[in-house]
Amino acid sequence: MNEALLRSYIRKIISESTATTSLAAVVIDEGDQKMAIVYDVEELKAVLREKNSKDDTSYVVSFTQISKPRGANCRGAWMIRGVAGDGKYAYGAAYALSPTGLIVPDRSNVSSSAKNAWKNYSSKAISAGLALPLDDADHPAGGEDPFHDEHHTPDPKDDCYTSHTEPYLNYAYHGAGGEGPMLESLHDSHLMAARRRNTGTYRSSRISILNGSTLLSSSSSFMSYTCCHARLSYILGISSLPP
Repeated sequence: MNEALLRSYIRKIISESTATTSLAAVVIDEGDQKMAIVYDVEELKAVLREKNSKDDTSYVVSFTQISKPRGANCRGAWMIRGVAGDGKYAYGAAYALSPTGLIVPDRSNVSSSAKNAWKNYSSKAISAGLALPLDDADHPAGGEDPFHDEHHTPDPKDDCYTSHTEPYLNYAYHGAGGEGPMLESLHDSHLMAARRRNTGTYRSSRISILNGSTLLSSSSSFMSYTCCHARLSYILGISSLPP
């Protein structure tokens, strides 16, 4: 194991053995798409103190991106565009970001790991009343799609385009609860970190905080939390430490 990986592993063990009080989240709202990056403030500070840490994103806990589905209502659910990292925070942020609290899997492409996550949650959600079936907006003829045959309704509000062959991907899901307060608390921690920056604890002038929202000139390119450290620091508003 190289030195960088060893440092990251040791930090992870320390982090898991203590209360995660240093977590924070930056939230980006662009209208028809929303993003959240949960990160560890103390881990980020440690990374920034080290040399040659340009591409070290070990401080990122999770990344979430959702968007408003096009062409159909999907019960008011917003669609997962990308998630990575700790599922508790990645999916929790998705539920919190959705205006209705409902989310649907990506309607065109779902990775094998994401399929497993949806499959595991689906049975629990269905039994708990947290999963609402979607009606294929293309409305295939009877006998072509058993899921559509079972759940078709005349109400257009449950229509959603592109039906998956896996039934558990054709539901709109509620979270188990508490996702909104969780993300709000994490975002408050981010704003507190930003205020510390503005008063001298952190030094950066490349990002502005206004009315609780993070303003970016171009955030649509941040499709993955594995993007380079410098641009993530730009998002987080913490690009350097005081001497």
